[in-house]
Amino acid sequence: MRNERMHILNPKSQKQDFENENYKEIADFIKQHVLTVGKEQAVKDFQCGLNFLHKDLIEPLKEDGDFGEKTFRAFYDIFKYYDIDIIKNAIRKGALSNTVIGTSSDKNVNTKAMVNHVQNNLGGIK
Repeated sequence: MRNERMHILNPKSQKQDFENENYKEIADFIKQHVLTVGKEQAVKDFQCGLNFLHKDLIEPLKEDGDFGEKTFRAFYDIFKYYDIDIIKNAIRKGALSNTVIGTSSDKNVNTKAMVNHVQNNLGGIK
């Protein structure tokens, strides 16, 4: 009840709660990907996805697998411009792009199987 009154009296906190839920949802989405491909690759895929979205807005992120200050800032800024589903799709596209680029020249790797694995892990592009 007290929290409800606080939201009514302070609408700014409602926006903050909404933003926190969005951050958490994307963080959980990335966490699931980390469990499948590892932290470094998941961060590279995330950085690639942010670069798809931010290509005209900011200097591209270095896709190095390091969740540093620029990646962190881009993570928080992205919600100013895009809906959460668009962000998830960009991360999926980044992961798929990195999978194809990273495996297509290796004859010992089944690229199609790897792409299917990423799609199963992150869900299909909507």
